[in-house]
Amino acid sequence: MQCSSANRSSSKKQDNYGVKEIKKALIDRGTTVSQAARSLGYARNTVSLAIHHPRLFPTVRARLFKHLRLT
Repeated sequence: MQCSSANRSSSKKQDNYGVKEIKKALIDRGTTVSQAARSLGYARNTVSLAIHHPRLFPTVRARLFKHLRLT
């Protein structure tokens, strides 16, 4: 189990993006949260929680950022 400070450096950049920016990136790419979740292999609820609560699922959020090309 990793401590919360282990993901700090990588998640700082991601914390700068809010829900609006992520939703805009989804819209710009013509995809939905459900489609992104399917592409990443996660449940839609997990991806939604990663978007709205960045500290809960930092790994999912990082994969979503790569998928959306935000990093």
